[in-house]
Amino acid sequence: MSSNKIISDISGTAFVVNVSRSEKVMLSKDIYAHHWITDEARKLYNQLGENVYKHDDTFISARHRYFFEKQKEFIRTHDNPVIINIGSGFTNYPYLLDGKFSYIEVDLPNIIEFKKDAIWKFRREGFIPDRDVFYYPLDLRNQTDREYLKTKIMGAASGATRSMIIMEGLTFFLDKETLDMLFDLFSSVQNEGSEIVFDYWKQDALDFPVLKKLKSYLENNFGYTNQNYFLFEKDYIETKKSYVISDTKQIHEIETKYAGTRILEEKENVIPANLCTLVKL
Repeated sequence: MSSNKIISDISGTAFVVNVSRSEKVMLSKDIYAHHWITDEARKLYNQLGENVYKHDDTFISARHRYFFEKQKEFIRTHDNPVIINIGSGFTNYPYLLDGKFSYIEVDLPNIIEFKKDAIWKFRREGFIPDRDVFYYPLDLRNQTDREYLKTKIMGAASGATRSMIIMEGLTFFLDKETLDMLFDLFSSVQNEGSEIVFDYWKQDALDFPVLKKLKSYLENNFGYTNQNYFLFEKDYIETKKSYVISDTKQIHEIETKYAGTRILEEKENVIPANLCTLVKL
């Protein structure tokens, strides 16, 4: 699969994480990740393992498993819910999930354009099952695009429909103003009992050796320079008064629960990722 128009910028990381998920399928449960692996992605993944972090497969797979299990449970316990994946990248959730649900994916235009074409080919060739997925190409940092997203989510989550919004590997790449606006947007369209699931890095995250190396890796390979990551604590989440925290986990807890290993507990392997689920009041 050609990916030259994507791999050279930050969205190229969407390919690399598929390599990580495919390396630990029993943990990630992503049986379709291998379809997205390109030669470029494999090369970058190998560089990541050699120079930055040799346990990215465990970390990414554990993170994916948290989001997968949350969606699976939400579908099981709600009648035909809507799941909205913000910054969906090349994840495969709609094809991994069973039951009655509607699915929306939101990402940058180049990601959505590429993904729609690839999914059409995968379905035609029988690599993945048929699912109805609605794609919305937009830039979350753009006010006009956020307003457009609001109308689409509001239409999908109308009436008594419960919705789950997921933001996987996204919050730290946004600025505070954008993330605040997104939370306000979600609050304005979600019904009581709906959920938001996301991961975040705490304010001391860049003190950890792995993340210092990762920052350099993103700058050197994807030109992602002058990035001020949005790092926050639990008290920031608690300012979102329309929601209550129903679950928080550290990434190593997910690894231990589903893989039975403790690799991510070791100091030199720590990426201090926190996972959180909010419920709309």
